[in-house]
Amino acid sequence: MSMTLIKGATIVSMDAAIGDLDSGDILIDVDKIVEVGRNIAAPNAAVIDGRDRIVIPGMVNAHIHTWEFALRGIGGNWVGSRDYHANMHQGMATRYTARDVYLANLIGSLNQIHHGTTTIMDWCHIVKDAGMTDAAIDGLTDAGIRAVFARGTVKPPISQDATPYYKIPYPRDEIHRLRTGRFASDEGLMSLAMAILGPDWGEYDVAVHDIRLAREYGLINSAHSYGRKGKRVVEDGYPRLAKAGLLGPDHNIAHGNCFDKEELEIVLGAGCTITATCLTEMMNYEQPAMIGRMAKLGGTPSIGSDCDPYFNSSMLWVTRHAFQHQRELDNRSLYALGKWPAGTQHSTQTRDALYWATMGGAKVDDDDTRGRYLRERVLRCASSSTAARTALKPRTSAGVMRRATACSSSARCLWTRNAARRPLAVGVIRNVRRSSAPTSRVMKPRSASRSRMLVSVERLCARPRWRSAIVAGPEVASSARMCASPCDSPSSRRPAR
Repeated sequence: MSMTLIKGATIVSMDAAIGDLDSGDILIDVDKIVEVGRNIAAPNAAVIDGRDRIVIPGMVNAHIHTWEFALRGIGGNWVGSRDYHANMHQGMATRYTARDVYLANLIGSLNQIHHGTTTIMDWCHIVKDAGMTDAAIDGLTDAGIRAVFARGTVKPPISQDATPYYKIPYPRDEIHRLRTGRFASDEGLMSLAMAILGPDWGEYDVAVHDIRLAREYGLINSAHSYGRKGKRVVEDGYPRLAKAGLLGPDHNIAHGNCFDKEELEIVLGAGCTITATCLTEMMNYEQPAMIGRMAKLGGTPSIGSDCDPYFNSSMLWVTRHAFQHQRELDNRSLYALGKWPAGTQHSTQTRDALYWATMGGAKVDDDDTRGRYLRERVLRCASSSTAARTALKPRTSAGVMRRATACSSSARCLWTRNAARRPLAVGVIRNVRRSSAPTSRVMKPRSASRSRMLVSVERLCARPRWRSAIVAGPEVASSARMCASPCDSPSSRRPAR
């Protein structure tokens, strides 16, 4: 039976065309949502009772260094980028092997799924050769997560015998190998992007080369930029790039905290996306996260967990913190104007935070505007190369769920929790270790304080050993290809088996 019907759920779609449904249905054909509405008739579908549950789009972690997962929590007392780079890029990263990267990406991705995230942008700046790159991709693939693999470059210690990293352009041969090989198509669970140095961390000619290379191959490029005056390799890098026509919806900026108003207007005016990582930024940054300022100028914030050495990368935690951080800034602004507390309602609502964590992240990778922009750029400078022809294809990348509950989107983007005041308490079917004849058993409902559930109808990859499912009863266990994982409550840290 290929059809599954989630019936009677409270649906928070984050889609203006669908809206919120207090008792709605979701029809899934294998791994695609084909209809969202009320009283959907599907007599041959396996039915999942959605009453007393909330369904939302899966969260999108728009900026994470997944390779750092094995080192989570060790940097809680580090001081800024000084200690981070000394300990990570110039220390432990130099000792990573391809196997280390594979395991970190595998376990780190499973941790993201475990905490309600269904898509990540993996900003992978640990890889130094093709073997390590392939190992990083294998880790994501074997976890079964949707991912935008942003292949980066290393920042090793600077020595007199070697060219410093900030002078080294992005390796063309490697991006050509990936774009004509594993990522020749954008139709799979994973898509490719370029994690570049940008003008904060590389010379201007390097930034120009890297952005042009990304456009040649029809890829997003993403760069770290804090915008600190006097601390950047190229002080006026972003205004220069904008003037040269090298910024657009295909460029993502991670952080951007210290941009002044003029520079922020420049990058947003060019169509760039900005991803805030509030937990990291509040650890060691001197300026607040780029959420409220961006929203006031008409931008759509996205958020990510960034660095595991600082904390456990749960997007639920990140979303709560982003909301609280912006609410604090709102209150301080009102107080400074003599208008605190808010006269009617707060300017930052909980729905805003959910939008940042879902649709905001989706826009980083798969926004229609950026897709049209890339195709127009390629048409203007198209060559006869295979890469240029590949870039002309419509970007319907499966790496991100745009409009996650729309009929054309993947069912993997569903995440549920209890619609009542207490967290979800449902029966869980857990499939024990995989075998040729999958077996399952029904467990009693978890206590209300111990569970939130990720619903994923996408087929898990072949290698992971564990599956589990939310179902209405044992009679649909074999047909509902779903995975349900407890999230980030302190009493429920281990992945479901």
